[in-house]
Amino acid sequence: MAKDGNIYLIGPMGSGKTAVGRELARRLKRRFVDTDLVLVRRCGASIEDVFAKRGEPAFRRLELGEVRRVAKRSSLVVALGGGAPSQSEVRRLLSSTGTTVLLTCDQRTLWKRLAPRKRSRPLLHAPSDAHSRARLASLIRKRKHAYPKGDFRISTTRLDAKAVARAIVRRLSDEERN
Repeated sequence: MAKDGNIYLIGPMGSGKTAVGRELARRLKRRFVDTDLVLVRRCGASIEDVFAKRGEPAFRRLELGEVRRVAKRSSLVVALGGGAPSQSEVRRLLSSTGTTVLLTCDQRTLWKRLAPRKRSRPLLHAPSDAHSRARLASLIRKRKHAYPKGDFRISTTRLDAKAVARAIVRRLSDEERN
């Protein structure tokens, strides 16, 4: 990783990208950007509202615009929305402007993290928990092959944000030495 390249955190919703990103930015003394939060501020509407009023394709175009903006900057820690890396241009931007870290997590843990907030997750909207779980499983299957492998991957299943951030810092330090 170039010393001034961005560090991009990708992975499924609920994998901890925002919490890990904040902690990682603090440890590395870098600015943190969550593309979903920036998009919400820019649109003046929640992601749920953007999905409902404009649809997922429009949301993905807005998301790509946010990734283009952060890719022009340097030395950031960036948390991307769960579906952002499924776009080929996003993957290209990530690989050409920084280091990509894929955060993984088992499905049971993802569900525990997401269930209390599933109403704010448009892709999990369903008439019952069983349907929401099925949607989560389907998203994981579909996106598994769309995610770039990243420069490296870390499972967040049994780790808190601080432990994941420490592991990322260690890995980045090892790569810089080699």
